[in-house]
Amino acid sequence: MAGSQSSSFGVILVVVFGALNCCSSALTITFNKYVLSSNRFPFVFALMISHCVVNSIMAALLFIVKPSWFTSLSGTNKIEINCRLLAKGALPIAVLFAAQLVLGNLALQVCSVSFLQMMKEMSPAVVFSFAVMMGSEQLDSRKVFLMIIVTVATGVTVRGEIAFSMSGFLMQALCIILTSLSVILQGKLLTSGTGQKLDPLSYVLITLPLSGLTLTAAVAGIRYHGDVASVLPPLESLVSWWPVILVSAMIAFGHNIILCFFFRYSSALTVGLNAILKDTFIVACSCVALHESITQIQLIGFVIQLGALAVFSLMKLYPAEFEDGILMGIVQSLGRPRKEKKLLLDADSSTGGFQYKSFQPAQARADMP
Repeated sequence: MAGSQSSSFGVILVVVFGALNCCSSALTITFNKYVLSSNRFPFVFALMISHCVVNSIMAALLFIVKPSWFTSLSGTNKIEINCRLLAKGALPIAVLFAAQLVLGNLALQVCSVSFLQMMKEMSPAVVFSFAVMMGSEQLDSRKVFLMIIVTVATGVTVRGEIAFSMSGFLMQALCIILTSLSVILQGKLLTSGTGQKLDPLSYVLITLPLSGLTLTAAVAGIRYHGDVASVLPPLESLVSWWPVILVSAMIAFGHNIILCFFFRYSSALTVGLNAILKDTFIVACSCVALHESITQIQLIGFVIQLGALAVFSLMKLYPAEFEDGILMGIVQSLGRPRKEKKLLLDADSSTGGFQYKSFQPAQARADMP
């Protein structure tokens, strides 16, 4: 009886935190879209630096109050944080992450949320390509076939965009490439000598201050070589909007905490399915809350994207089940329960967030542009 109650409570926790993950993802992206509009606070560098600062401070305070949540930095199995890990591991990832923050949110200013979300479904194909080139993933004809489907479906969604912006498209495409590259590099750089990965909160505490410093250095460079007014707000604007900026940063941190607990209680398959639900929810919220329009051809392409990525996630989790073909693999992988693979760390590319994965490119999508 006790075991049954514990199992039921675990299911409830997964459902609750999964729903909160969808809601917090949608809230984060729509709120940033609201803040970054041209008639409010259109200063991407300032907003992202504030996110890095606030999330770093909150993570540090949380580490003081609850060090047990930072499993990589406390306890008997803690990772040694040394100059080598910071310089050769955390710093390159932090620089890539800072670039993703700027590019993704600049794209958010000129493109619709739904369009950017559909573009981000291309990320798994890019991650898979990088993984094959770097030798961490084997080339498989069935996986290639699914990635071709995702690529073609992404092209359909781009072709169907009503208010297409070439600058936004190029910035988001570059952001996807950098995000995918960081996914691959994290497995190689942010690993201790024992092969242990950073837990999500430790990742935030270590990398976000470095990302904030990177963005600050970029602003200083722009100020030295050009007009800083294009990247930093005037003092009166900062004074007027600081409460909204703080709320935006706290929403991002709250999203990080939700993700932390969701990954703690969820399996790799659950996280993969939730990622698909989350993407659908974000697109739906953008249409309702932001009054964005998507064409019928975009909707068809989006559905094909999600379907192909769902199958790809199953194929990554249960490769043996797909040896007799894709259709048989779907039936067998969903037909009976199996032991889940351990989830590993990946970064969320706009809010200082994170994801877990057993290297599943289908989950290599950021919650925010």
